[in-house]
Amino acid sequence: MSSFRDAIDSMDENSLWAVVACAIAVGKADGRMETNETQELVKCLSSLGCDRCASSEIITSVMAQVDGMSPNEVVDWASEYVGDESIGGACLVIASAVAAKTGGIGTKEGAVLQYIANAVGIGYPGNRYTQLISEGMQLARS
Repeated sequence: MSSFRDAIDSMDENSLWAVVACAIAVGKADGRMETNETQELVKCLSSLGCDRCASSEIITSVMAQVDGMSPNEVVDWASEYVGDESIGGACLVIASAVAAKTGGIGTKEGAVLQYIANAVGIGYPGNRYTQLISEGMQLARS
């Protein structure tokens, strides 16, 4: 996961907004972002070195920006903030980790993850997609 950690280390605020928005999109796949999904997103970001208070504030801000949007609209919004493939990879890893940790990746979540992959330039299907989903699953287990 070193390339993923490098992406996290080099993130600016816009990149972090994109990562958070993609996780929110997957959380909203089954209707709305649940409290446990938000809590897992905070934990996930904190485990990667993001300040817990700052993470909560960013999540709240992003949720306000994407309120009323469908999951795909959230991804489209987020993709505007993805500067390169490493940030796109981080979007996919964090989103899949949060989904895996909060009930698993079902059909709806999987469809949004595939949409994320295509929107951020990773592509689906493909080896890179599979690798990043695997990294997300590992992160969920840690």
